[in-house]
Amino acid sequence: MKLSISLKLLISLSILIFGMTASIAYFNAEYLKKTILQRERDFNLSITEAKAKEINAFFDKQIKAITSSAKQLLDNPEATDFFKDNPDLLSLEIVDADKIESKSIVKKDGWAYTENENLNSQRLKFVIDLVVQAKQNPDRIYTMNSSALYPPLQKLENKKNTSVITLVIPYSLLDKKLDQVIVANLSTEFIQRIFSNTKLGTLKLFNDWGYSIVGSDEAYLTRTENISKTDIYSFIKSYPLPNYSGLYEQNQHSAGTMLSFAKTQRGLFLLSEIPAEVLIAPAQLIALMTLRLSGYFFAASLFLLFIFSSKLTQPLEKLSEISLEIAKGNFEHKPGDVLKQFFKDEVYALSIAVDRMVKGLKERNRFKTLFDKFHGSAVTADLMKNEVALRGEKKRMFVFFSDLRGFTGLSESKDPSQVVELLNEYFSYMVPVINQHGGVVDKFIGDAIMAVWGVPHEKPDDGKNALMACIKMRIALEKLNQTRKQRNEPELWIGMALHFGEAISGTIGSEERMEYTVIGNTINTASRIEASTKAFGTDLLVSEEVKEKLINFLYTEAGAVEVKGRSEPIKLYKVNGYIDENGLEVVVKTLFSDYTPEAADKVKIVS
Repeated sequence: MKLSISLKLLISLSILIFGMTASIAYFNAEYLKKTILQRERDFNLSITEAKAKEINAFFDKQIKAITSSAKQLLDNPEATDFFKDNPDLLSLEIVDADKIESKSIVKKDGWAYTENENLNSQRLKFVIDLVVQAKQNPDRIYTMNSSALYPPLQKLENKKNTSVITLVIPYSLLDKKLDQVIVANLSTEFIQRIFSNTKLGTLKLFNDWGYSIVGSDEAYLTRTENISKTDIYSFIKSYPLPNYSGLYEQNQHSAGTMLSFAKTQRGLFLLSEIPAEVLIAPAQLIALMTLRLSGYFFAASLFLLFIFSSKLTQPLEKLSEISLEIAKGNFEHKPGDVLKQFFKDEVYALSIAVDRMVKGLKERNRFKTLFDKFHGSAVTADLMKNEVALRGEKKRMFVFFSDLRGFTGLSESKDPSQVVELLNEYFSYMVPVINQHGGVVDKFIGDAIMAVWGVPHEKPDDGKNALMACIKMRIALEKLNQTRKQRNEPELWIGMALHFGEAISGTIGSEERMEYTVIGNTINTASRIEASTKAFGTDLLVSEEVKEKLINFLYTEAGAVEVKGRSEPIKLYKVNGYIDENGLEVVVKTLFSDYTPEAADKVKIVS
C-alpha cells in the first residue's frame, strides 16, 4: 500500500519522537539511579570510616582507663573514686584467671545487679564464658552486649537510649602470664551518640563473633542480634580490605542493599545497611514525571507535524532518499541530475549544493582511507581535526619496538619479492594486534615495528593495553610459525621491548613534505631495550618504568644494561604473563619466548 510522504513523515517522526522521549526518560532515570547509588556509596564509606575511627578512639580510651582503674583496685581494694573520671563505667570486676572467681568488684552508686537468681546465674555463666575465651587467647579484648542480663538503665539517673556492654580485658602482671581478667560493664550513652544522626537505613556495631553491640535502632539497646550465619557476615569476614561500600544483591528479584562496613582495630566492625529502593525512589519519581511531560510534548508534536508535513513535496522526498544513500557511503548519486526536471527553486538549489558536497565527501573519504593505511585511524582523525602544521608537544607515552631475529641473513637468501611477501605476512599478524589494543604504528623500519600508546591522545588503559598487545603478539607469532611450519618454511623469532617515558610527538619536515612521528631519548632507549633481548635470550623485555606502572603482570628480573643516552644502567624485566580479573596468574609463554642468549653489540650487561 502506497502512503503519502506526509503520512510517512507523520508516522516515522511520531515513532522517533516517542522513542526519543521514552529513551530520555529511561536513561535519565538510570543515570540518576547510578549517580545516587555512587554518591551514597562514597558517602556511606566515608561515614563508616569516620565513625569507626570514633569507635576505635572510644575503646582505646576505655581500655586504657579501665586497665589503670583495675591496677588501682588491685593496689587498694577500697578505692572507688575512679567512677568520677569515667562516667561511662558502671562496674569493674577483677577475675582470677586460674580459679575463674571474682577477686574484687566495685559498682557505680545506684546501679546494682538484679535480684533474679536465674538472671544472676546467666550473668555468671556469661562472665565465665568470656573469661575462658580470654584465657584461650590472652592477646584479645572481647566486647559483648549484655543488656539482657542487667536491669534497665532507665532506673539509673533516668537514662534513656542506652544499654550495657561488657568489656573483657586480659591483664598480666609479670612475664606476660595471664593473672587476671578485667570485666567492665559500660554504659553506651556516649558511644550511642555516634549512631544518633543516621537518617536512612541502619548502622550497627558487631563484634568478631557476629553479635551486635549497639546500633542506630533503639531496639538494639535491649536486643542482641547474631549475624554469624548470614552471607553478609561471611562476606565481611572474607573481605581482604578494612572497609567496603557497594550494592549488595542477595537475589536477582530484589534491588539489593547499599552495604558499607569498616573494620576496627578491636575485632569489631561497623555495618551500614540501606535498602536500595529507598535510595532510588527519587529517580523513579523523576522518571514518572519525565514520562508524563514527554506525553504532553509528544501530543503537541503530532499536531504540529500533521500541519506542516502536508506541505512537503516529492522532490524533497527524492532528495531525502539520495541523502540517505550518501550517508551510507554511496557517493555515486547526483541529486542535480535526478531533480533537474523540476523548477529551479530552493529544492533544486539544494540538490546542486548536495552534488558539490558529494564530490567533496568522495574525495575526502578516499584521502582518509589512504591516510589511515599510513598513519592509523587515530592519527588521521587528530590531523583532520587540527590544522596540519610543523609543531610538536611533549607527552608521556609507552613506546614499543620489535625486530625479526636473523632477518638480514634470511633476506639475503631470498629474492626481493619473497622478502616483501614474508614481511607483509608477518606484519599482517602483528599490526592488527597493536590496532586492537589501541596502539598506533608509528613506522616500519625494514623488518622492525615501532608503535606507541598515548599518542595522539592519552587513555587510562594505555599501559595495560600496550603490554597485553606484546603478550598477544607472542601468541600471534606462534600461530604464524605453525602456518610457516606446515609450508616447510623456517620459523620466525622476534625481540620486543616496551618502555615508558616522555617524548615529543607531532609533525616534522617542511611545508612541502611532512610526517607525523614521535622523537626523543625515550624512543632511543626503547630501541636499545629491544636490542637487549638477544643478550638475555628472551622475546620481550620491559623497563623498570613499565613494571612500576603496570602491577597486574608477571615479571622476572632479567638484569641491568648500559645503553647509549642513559647515564645510569636500566633494569630490565621479562614478562611471563598477567593476573586476570579474578586475581589468577595466567602464564603466557611459547616455544619462541626464551632461547639461548646471544651477543648484543648495542648494549652492555652490567648485572
